Amino acid sequence: MTRLMHGLLVLIFLITAGLIAWSAGISPPLAAEEIPVIQPLDTGPKTVAGRVETSDGTPVANALVIAYRVNRFLRRSTLTGADGRYELQLAPGLWALRVEPTDSSVPAGWVYPREAQRVEFGFDDTAEKQEVNFTVLPAGASVAGVVAMPDGSVPPFPVVVSLRNGEGLGGRTLIRPDSGAFALTLPAGRYEVFIQPQNDGYAGPRVEPVTLRPGAKVDFGILKLLARSGVIEGVVRDEKGNPAAGMPVVAWQGDRADLFRTRTGDDGRYRLKVIPGVWHVRPAPGPDQPYLYVGRGQRVAVKPGETVAGIDFEVLAADATIAGVLVTEDGRPVLEIGGWATAESASEPKITAGGPIRAGKFKIHVPGGSYAVSVHLAPGTPYLPLGPVKAEVKSGETITVRVPVRLTEAAIRGALVDPRQDRQPVTGVAGRVTAWSGRRWATAPIRPESGSYRLRVAAGIWRLNYQIASDEYVKLGGPANLPVEAGQTVAWPLPVTRRDGGIAGTVLDPDGRPLAGAVVMAQGLGGEIGRLRLHTRTDAGGRFRLALPHGRYRVGAPGGEPGWINPVDLMVGVAPGSVAGGLVLKFREPNAFLAGNLTVKNTSKEGNVVVWAWTERGAFNFGRFPVAQLGAVDPPQAGGPYRLGVIAGATWQIGAVFETDEAFWIARTRIEPVEGANPLDLVLEGPFLKPPPLAVTFDAAEAQRLVLADGTEIFIPAGALPAEGEVTLRIIPLASLPQQPHARVIRYGYAFHATDEAGRPLEERFNHHVVIRFPFNPGDLAGRWPHLKPAYFSTTTNEWTIPVDFHIDPAQQVVVMEIDHFTDFALVEGVPVGEAYLPAVNR
Repeated sequence: MTRLMHGLLVLIFLITAGLIAWSAGISPPLAAEEIPVIQPLDTGPKTVAGRVETSDGTPVANALVIAYRVNRFLRRSTLTGADGRYELQLAPGLWALRVEPTDSSVPAGWVYPREAQRVEFGFDDTAEKQEVNFTVLPAGASVAGVVAMPDGSVPPFPVVVSLRNGEGLGGRTLIRPDSGAFALTLPAGRYEVFIQPQNDGYAGPRVEPVTLRPGAKVDFGILKLLARSGVIEGVVRDEKGNPAAGMPVVAWQGDRADLFRTRTGDDGRYRLKVIPGVWHVRPAPGPDQPYLYVGRGQRVAVKPGETVAGIDFEVLAADATIAGVLVTEDGRPVLEIGGWATAESASEPKITAGGPIRAGKFKIHVPGGSYAVSVHLAPGTPYLPLGPVKAEVKSGETITVRVPVRLTEAAIRGALVDPRQDRQPVTGVAGRVTAWSGRRWATAPIRPESGSYRLRVAAGIWRLNYQIASDEYVKLGGPANLPVEAGQTVAWPLPVTRRDGGIAGTVLDPDGRPLAGAVVMAQGLGGEIGRLRLHTRTDAGGRFRLALPHGRYRVGAPGGEPGWINPVDLMVGVAPGSVAGGLVLKFREPNAFLAGNLTVKNTSKEGNVVVWAWTERGAFNFGRFPVAQLGAVDPPQAGGPYRLGVIAGATWQIGAVFETDEAFWIARTRIEPVEGANPLDLVLEGPFLKPPPLAVTFDAAEAQRLVLADGTEIFIPAGALPAEGEVTLRIIPLASLPQQPHARVIRYGYAFHATDEAGRPLEERFNHHVVIRFPFNPGDLAGRWPHLKPAYFSTTTNEWTIPVDFHIDPAQQVVVMEIDHFTDFALVEGVPVGEAYLPAVNR
């Protein structure tokens, strides 16, 4: 089967069927009998089988199980039977498995709340069979509404409505063509709302995030589309004045997830329709185009019906080509390996280019010069990359380099054990193991039937970590440094323990009424459970019950409605086999407020200052306040008033941030307020520079690696993103990110956004993990580097969350993390090491 034919099948599955359903007045997902079984490009004597069931053990019929080959464009899918069972024939290698509902699923109204599960088969023709089971989460809330044209009529084209939270959990549907109405069922939680018309003349309205309580029915009413009545136009040329044809040009507003894009014509000119507002515009060349863009982009204000012309860009012509092939250390070509090749200029740090590795070969378009060429291989292959290769290429020339890779001749193996039960082996638990050595990355699944794993590696010092997917056990261990010699197999156990205790209680609103859908967080205190951060949600009666291992915990309720102050954290002891019940967590109304003037030094720009206030016992509040230029002041200043509610009698940490596209300003202080008014002026120092945002357009079926000006980089394995065709990825540095108890953001963070060809944000979980690498400067830390962690902001818990898979290399001064969804990321200091189990599925 050709890639084109395979791609057409995938498009039928992901897009076309939805549009057919729209024209027939049916909302997706597809009926089971309409879903094509996606055949792979090759097969093998390998089998995966299992069962899909709800959290109470009910089998799910007609659930769609999809298997994605890691780092290669292969997919298989099938439907579960009436007993919830499924079976798939797969090829050798590493596979990621997900499950999705269809409109014929029985029972209906559920989501799969965890990341894709992995299975690995040997690269041989030996028959193997593994079991992967899925527990899905019932959807207990619903949303509805109507999408209309600006004049109130029904849109004559499809419109996609999707809701996603910060962990990639949610759903999407199409409006009904006869009425514009839509409906979705989802689990309780807080969701971003996206309205995506399939027409380039209109855009979706901005909809505020919605919190869904258990059993809630939220009606959005009528949501009117916005006409893209403004136009941005210009020309893109290279440094010699030649037009850059076929160049993607993208535009976005602030850190919004959606974006608009177009391409230049043969004359290098582009015309981009937008809604009124202020836009960030820039070229977004892909790896197959012979151009590089190293500028910051332009900020453009557009009025209704206005055409803003002359927004021109200069790109760097990359008219030389570095072709390459992967070889073993004795020079033999290595085929059927994918990944990403990078060429970094030896003389100009801004010039970094790359291209996908296809079947062991690659091409990189660069300007003439000297380069260091390195490769990045995703897991699932028996090879690891070696050091970079030097390359010298002239303008207009094509050269070929041979890049060596090493067979993984060593291994790390082990199994799950329970240290609280005399290190007894633990079976029936799925998970995966990840290891890092420099820029080398290896991963392997934990086999549930034996609880064991085997990780292929090369000689070196490896930083190993792991995670599990279980409602009965929790992970206890953290990263470990393991030296491995050539040909050696190192044994390393993975400690887990049973949830043999629990907490229970009620969450109340400030008026003392039970609060449904509130998040309750339990953080382990010291000893074996010191790494744990577990959470659950209250039911319709405001009650919660969370299973966890025995020990001492700090229990709180983050989030709540805007303006509320979090409950005081409780310190709770849980004995083995018991439940600590009767806990009461009550949100509070502020009984004091901070008020004063905000002054932003050395700027005349207008915007919003974000002010945060937090205490060590979990209280938190924030607000956004506008500032404008303060008269004829030299040096210039911006300012304005603010007022923020707090609770008297505690010490509050205060932080304030103002930012533009290029820089940010910051203030920090503390105060112990009394009831009533507390005067406090805040002076924000700056500016501190941020790197420019980065954007690139590429084929989702190919690997991709991006590097920001500050050294932050991301590697995306081929096929990792949940899309077909072209994807536009952008990374936006952000300083106005939440400062919270135990989470001080270092410098600034990043908003990661990906959109498909139609401009739809890719907010769902990925097929497999991407890798983000953050550099850090020890001089930016208030404490020692072990207190430094990568984090993403969770809209489920309204807190900074530490991913399970991360690695800190103090010698190289980098932090590396794996993640399966895009959201806001940052390096934070002072956060206790915690693991994310998102969301909890309770039996």
